[in-house]
Amino acid sequence: MYPPIFSTLIDKSLIWLFNWHNTNITESQKLAAYAHLYSFTSVKSVVHWFQIMRNAAFQMYDDDFMSPIVRTTISSYRPARFPTKNIVTPIVLLYGDSDSLVNIDTILSQLPEHAIAKPLPTYEHLDILWGENVHKDVIPEVLSTLNNFCCSDADVISLDGDVERIEGLKAG
Repeated sequence: MYPPIFSTLIDKSLIWLFNWHNTNITESQKLAAYAHLYSFTSVKSVVHWFQIMRNAAFQMYDDDFMSPIVRTTISSYRPARFPTKNIVTPIVLLYGDSDSLVNIDTILSQLPEHAIAKPLPTYEHLDILWGENVHKDVIPEVLSTLNNFCCSDADVISLDGDVERIEGLKAG
């Protein structure tokens, strides 16, 4: 399909499906990215994500074909949940405050107490990766988090990706 038509079709579909307007993604970025983002994917992967959203739980793939409506009290089968409360590494969640797929309270309830959530105003689901101002809004947050949690007192990660030695810097 001709890329500008494909881009328009995807934009209209995202508005209809998720109420995403993708105003933070430029037209040229959409032309470059949409062909890769909306290519073929595993049906099983999509089903798994919808299972996670439907059950509001980080869980293993449920390959039981029985409908939730048909299930009775006789069947106590439930897919195993991922042990997310056991995570000991730092967790910082950057999310768009206009993202209709993310329920940050549900996500945080299933993560350890040390998880931190930082909203990005006006960002939708795809904007975290493809938005026009990722270099201003997302990358500095990521680098700041890395500097706070993983660098020694004298190391700092700069925007160009190099680790610079800065004497006397205290992380955190």
